[in-house]
Amino acid sequence: MAVPHPAQLFDGQSATSHDVKVEVRSDGLVVTGPAGQSRRWTFSGLEAASPVRPGETLRLKHTSEPNARLNLPPGLAADQVLEQASHVAGGFNPGKALKFTAIVITGLALFFAVGYAMLNIAPQRIAAMLPAEWRDKLADHTENAFIKDARQCDNPAGKHALAALAGRVAAASSETPDFSVRVFDMPFVNAFALPGGRIVLTGRLIKQADSPEEVAGVIAHELGHTAHLHPEASLVRNIGLQLLISLGTGGSGGDTLGSVAGLLTMLQYSRDAEREADDYAVTILTEGAIDPKGLRHFFEKLSKKEWSIATGKWKDLSSMLSTHPGTGERVEFIKPLPPGEARGVIPDYQWKALKKICS
Repeated sequence: MAVPHPAQLFDGQSATSHDVKVEVRSDGLVVTGPAGQSRRWTFSGLEAASPVRPGETLRLKHTSEPNARLNLPPGLAADQVLEQASHVAGGFNPGKALKFTAIVITGLALFFAVGYAMLNIAPQRIAAMLPAEWRDKLADHTENAFIKDARQCDNPAGKHALAALAGRVAAASSETPDFSVRVFDMPFVNAFALPGGRIVLTGRLIKQADSPEEVAGVIAHELGHTAHLHPEASLVRNIGLQLLISLGTGGSGGDTLGSVAGLLTMLQYSRDAEREADDYAVTILTEGAIDPKGLRHFFEKLSKKEWSIATGKWKDLSSMLSTHPGTGERVEFIKPLPPGEARGVIPDYQWKALKKICS
């Protein structure tokens, strides 16, 4: 049977102290007043009202009565309380720990839920808020991951022809975003819009193209991805804000952006995004009097898988098709200009030079 010990209680309703008896039981304290009224304070709800020091009065409060104070003089009762409720002296409090854990878990769940929603529902809005400096650094990381040791195709005449062709596309609209185009000698057919307005064409694509209108159409299509911030939005969606912040502020993204396969996965666009890029391409090609039939012909070859790649690794344009889904179903959307409305993209001699840009 628990032995009552004398103590003083301040009930928080008046400044007067009350002489009480305290019993230390297995689950907490029973505090009995002079009139026989009692209250129970569980150990889990006990807190120190002032720093606990050996040989001094133990001043307690309880979560059930935050304004009340219980003063236990040094002795057996105080020692028993500190033994049963070690958290009072700064030890572990199971009740508080459980409550804190629940709060943390709930907070993390809400954080990740909101983060997931933002990354998947509004990635383009987030991408639009990225500083230009971050986009440039993201472009450096993604371009380095994609290009690796590939040689940039820099035949002078070919580069001049590419600049002329890109200039024709850029001049088609006053709202064309800033962009750059480079060609790299890579053993597969593909084109990419990277963050920061960088467009990359593979030398194999240039080699397999049948006309400057095809290349102009591809550039216009990739420019559509650039205008709609699809590359940045894709990175937001796939690698999240934390890594974007790390990359944008100078951190290393090598583990995430360390392979062509990984980058291909990140730059896969939805069919809706591809249609947006198609709409943009057809609009600026039409405004610039560049016949969209070149882009249509390019997509027709993709959908029919007419080309083959010498390495065998990228047969049937698997690289291009993997990053540009639904190509076949979009061909019918692209209509050629009426006879007499289209103008040449670049002269024939420049087209021949562009075809040799990687030589």
